[in-house]
Amino acid sequence: MTAVCRGALPADAEGILELKVKGQSSDWPFSIVNREKALARITSLIDESIVVVCVEGDEIVGSIGFDAHEWWFSDDIFLCEVWTLIRADRRESTVPDMLLSRAKLLAEKAGTPMVVGIVSPKQAEQKNKLFRRHFTPVGEIFAHMGA
Repeated sequence: MTAVCRGALPADAEGILELKVKGQSSDWPFSIVNREKALARITSLIDESIVVVCVEGDEIVGSIGFDAHEWWFSDDIFLCEVWTLIRADRRESTVPDMLLSRAKLLAEKAGTPMVVGIVSPKQAEQKNKLFRRHFTPVGEIFAHMGA
């Protein structure tokens, strides 16, 4: 079945959350998902920003969500990635590229730059290759996980 990517609808929020829960790695230091909080955040971004889903039939197999932010030094707005979720068995398909292409199209229509990043050591090189096909690298992200 061929995936179709589109802007997310309020009815997609539960499916996006399930994609997150099912794909969550147990060794990720932030592994406890607060379902109520996550669902509220997903719903608010669908209503107020840009969220894309890729669906096959009636199942969501990929999603990317953005929040609108102002630069700390300017009133200019940019879209900051909140999540990129792709079902494990679709990561080697056309879904990742379709998802990012659709997100870029919506950002271009809004006239807003996008910022994405990888905050996970899992499959970092694979994720880097995907993002490099679609975006210009402008730096790196570093993390200190604390005590």
